Amino acid sequence: MDQELIDLYLRHIAMAYDRQIHLSNYLDSQNCSGNWNYNVPTARLTLGHLDFTALVIGSHSDHDNSWLWAWDNPHINLSDENRGLSVTVRELGERHGCASLTATGGIDCSEVMGEELSSSAAHVFAAIVSRGLGFHAYYTIPYEGGRAAAVIRDERLLENDPYPLIRISNRFAGAIGALPIHDHRAALIGYVTDNQLKLELDSPGEVRAVYGRDSLTAKFDEYNRLAEINSSTGPRSG
Repeated sequence: MDQELIDLYLRHIAMAYDRQIHLSNYLDSQNCSGNWNYNVPTARLTLGHLDFTALVIGSHSDHDNSWLWAWDNPHINLSDENRGLSVTVRELGERHGCASLTATGGIDCSEVMGEELSSSAAHVFAAIVSRGLGFHAYYTIPYEGGRAAAVIRDERLLENDPYPLIRISNRFAGAIGALPIHDHRAALIGYVTDNQLKLELDSPGEVRAVYGRDSLTAKFDEYNRLAEINSSTGPRSG
């Protein structure tokens, strides 16, 4: 197992899920249909009538449960910007001592992340790269025999939220229901941190954060599974 990979996944997965919800909400607000298209050489992703620059990072093969970084795939023609992403991904891996981010050639997903996560390998790598490098969202792209992933940086996907703890409380429950997250406490700590908020309390059974007059409190069982999460807003003047 690549424990550094697992730790980065837990650090970023809740915020990555948050960004995917926001992307979906944005597309709905723009009346985008479910039609999509992706062009690898131009790194253009079309969702309905909207176009995004989306840099493909790699693909997961169902056949042998392996991951291949896009820049190691000799069968695709990447843009210069997309190929340059390989440098920053490897630097991210070196910074965190994560061998899977610096690896070349096929990666055995069962070996590096275990059976539970390997079926979601495209989401695992996309969550780590998109949040670790400050992208605004990611998109997984189905193909015959597997699923690729691309990361998106676009100011249209920025979200101005005056009540981040309320959002965290609401969306975290969705994240642990939709995704394989074995350590809820670690994921919530990462979520709060990725929102650039500070923890007021981080104990084995409880996590608490405060932002202005708002607060969030979460309690966990002995296996770090979420038992309870609550948020509240303080009084506002005027």
